[in-house]
Amino acid sequence: MQFRSSPTPLRYAHLLEGDRILLGLVDSQGNTMILLERLNRIDAAIKSRSYAKFFHQDKIGQMCLFALDESKHMLAVYTSARVCHCLSKNFTGVNHASQMQLHIFVFDEDLKSLRGQGSPIDLRPFYNSGVSIVHACFVHGSEEILFVDSDAQARIFSLITLQPKYVAFFFPSCFSFEASL
Repeated sequence: MQFRSSPTPLRYAHLLEGDRILLGLVDSQGNTMILLERLNRIDAAIKSRSYAKFFHQDKIGQMCLFALDESKHMLAVYTSARVCHCLSKNFTGVNHASQMQLHIFVFDEDLKSLRGQGSPIDLRPFYNSGVSIVHACFVHGSEEILFVDSDAQARIFSLITLQPKYVAFFFPSCFSFEASL
């Protein structure tokens, strides 16, 4: 997907009800901008830099993953010094990150502004050293997020208890995943 008004790389896109789109764009310094606008106005929003949220690279790390729960107006942002780009049985990457954090943001009712909800959640206690999260998505109808990591392990994390909710499960080694960047 390209936009006429921006050569900025696309990190995340999510189509919403009412002909709206949520975009995550990355600038040349590695900063990430979140925009939410009607499809017919997204080019103007990019050009005028009408961001719902601006994430500085030095605060969120080199990469981040996004998950959106449109029904609850929640945006989850997983940040790390490094997010894996792929998951396969041949993956040899290592995450030497000093952070594995989950940030939760909430949109207002009109989906115009985005504000942080609480402090960042440290996910390091739930993962072995060298593991990176490669995919994140909300579990429909709950305040839970499914994380898939570089060891092909998936776990559901509860935003209520701030703990993994279910026993982790592994994908067979024949599966290969790519991060939703």
